[in-house]
Amino acid sequence: MRFFKMNGLGNDYIFITETDYNKCHPLTRIDRLCDRHIGIGGDGVVLYGKTKDGTLTMKIFNRDGSEAEMCGNALRCLIKHEDKPGKMISVITRAGLKTGTFDGEQITVNIGKPVSYDTDLRNIVVNGNIYCGKKINVGNPHFVHFRPYDNETAKAISECKDFFPNRTNVEFVTVENEELYVRVYERGCGETTACGTGAAAALIASGKKE
Repeated sequence: MRFFKMNGLGNDYIFITETDYNKCHPLTRIDRLCDRHIGIGGDGVVLYGKTKDGTLTMKIFNRDGSEAEMCGNALRCLIKHEDKPGKMISVITRAGLKTGTFDGEQITVNIGKPVSYDTDLRNIVVNGNIYCGKKINVGNPHFVHFRPYDNETAKAISECKDFFPNRTNVEFVTVENEELYVRVYERGCGETTACGTGAAAALIASGKKE
């Protein structure tokens, strides 16, 4: 099976053409490919291809095999892999059509406007505990919690289907000197080194303009 690996700030993905993956043995599961001990290792798998008119497509799968709607870092990687400096690249995702450019050094992507977002803080109750934050959807779901990171809290919020039927990504945000420090727990994966859509969600939740 042919593949390549790329990462955005350490958030790493295995890229396979959808055609090649469909030719694989049925036991070639996403979770096994992502296993860092017995597989290739990664935060997820991206199956990519092109439509008849040449538009890129990508399907994103989390480490546990569940499918995600969008991934900012995977989008950046795929656009860089196309290696067409200065050209606007369009990519079809489950969250809609996204675009980006690569100028030979910098990759810039447009993930679009948020689908929905809380303007005020809300309380959610998970396992008898109250957590305060904001629900943000930027093509995929996020819950932004303005507290220091705690893995057990992150997992409990992410898996709470009473509030998040399809689970959610969770951002833990602290503010120092007007800068946001974000740690992300991604559904179906756990804590990752970076998350493009998570950074966008944190920015929206904080009310910052840039």
